[in-house]
Amino acid sequence: KIWGNLELPSIFQKITLQRNTAGIPVTLEGTLQDITERKLKEEEISDGIKEREILLQEIHHRVKNNLAMISGMVQLQALSIKDNKTINVLNDTKSRINSLKLLHEQLYKSESFSKIDVKNNVTQLIKNIVATISPSKEIQIKSTIDENIYLNINQAVPLSLIINELLTNSFKHAFPGENTGLIKLSIKRNANEITLIIEDNGIGFPSGFDFSSQSTLGHTLIKTLASQLKGNIDLISKNRGAKATLDFKIIENIKGSYSNMEI
Repeated sequence: KIWGNLELPSIFQKITLQRNTAGIPVTLEGTLQDITERKLKEEEISDGIKEREILLQEIHHRVKNNLAMISGMVQLQALSIKDNKTINVLNDTKSRINSLKLLHEQLYKSESFSKIDVKNNVTQLIKNIVATISPSKEIQIKSTIDENIYLNINQAVPLSLIINELLTNSFKHAFPGENTGLIKLSIKRNANEITLIIEDNGIGFPSGFDFSSQSTLGHTLIKTLASQLKGNIDLISKNRGAKATLDFKIIENIKGSYSNMEI
């Protein structure tokens, strides 16, 4: 508050009106307290929070752009190679990069820079996979995802990458020689536990398949990511098709980061 050229302190005041026995006002009693220092601290904290939000937004934006650049370089490399096996490896790498890019894009646009809306993320991830891997096939993905499931980025990243791997594998291997098929994806929340189920009506796994003994990059990645989530995952064949089930608990402050994930 300013009066003339004199800057006055911030004042907190409390005034009580005293009455006599007849109810007639006789005195005013009150206190004044200088809260200038508290107000300055509040303003300092508020400014710090705004600066932090801007910084986090910029970080997610730059990470997204850098991942887009890396994805573009991988695609250019794939275009210059004639070996189909190498091309497939590069396309798988590009798909994994794009799932990370999608997460940072959603964080950049979100009001919260620490939590991911699982339904929005997975819905967009499915669209990207369908458009990239199987634009010419009539393979359907039916998804059922509970509302209001939010994960911090250290859990959202492994979950997104696991879904990317499982859906990509179904598209590529479950329907050989066929242009039609059905993949079902379900994400349910019970208290603080999440259950992901992905199943298809394809050819299923080869006879004698044991997920725990698989050592391909994709299966190793899935097992490593599930371990990072401190979850349990299992892949089995059904009468018709294959089924993957992942269970894990929501952890508000999970230790570690996907940036130092060991494979």
